[in-house]
Amino acid sequence: MQRASKGIFGVLAVTLAALAGCNIINPQSNQPPAPVSTTYEYWVTGGFAGSREHTVIDSTGFVQYTEEQGSDHTITTYIYRMGSGEFDTLKNAFVAADFASLEDSYSTSPRIMDGFNMKVTLNANSISRTVSIEAGAPVPERLSALLGVLIRLTTTVQSNGQKL
Repeated sequence: MQRASKGIFGVLAVTLAALAGCNIINPQSNQPPAPVSTTYEYWVTGGFAGSREHTVIDSTGFVQYTEEQGSDHTITTYIYRMGSGEFDTLKNAFVAADFASLEDSYSTSPRIMDGFNMKVTLNANSISRTVSIEAGAPVPERLSALLGVLIRLTTTVQSNGQKL
């Protein structure tokens, strides 16, 4: 159990350091780790028409947003480069949400049939963590704040991004 808990805390430390843009030195080797490759993903699905939205943000602040809407399943893609302040806001929102400690899933009963469901994923190197949120599910304020940042980002990308 002691070895497993060290591994879990190590994973959490590397993930949080990746979010904060830190460089952790391995105490056993005194060598800096390999560069951290981090992506953030945000999905919104549902609604009466069954829309799908998928946003991917890479470790440089490059954003790709894809939406599929309507009965003909029209797909539209936008790209956008976040400014350093926007990107810092995103990373800080993941840290403030203590993303690693959130529950895997937030659900409600009865389910809202035409509601919008969300999924947020953090990929740091080979570690991936996903949190799923059903429409109408109660969520902690720290997760609500993170979702607010992601919603504002997708609105910005739709308004200011380059449509492909």
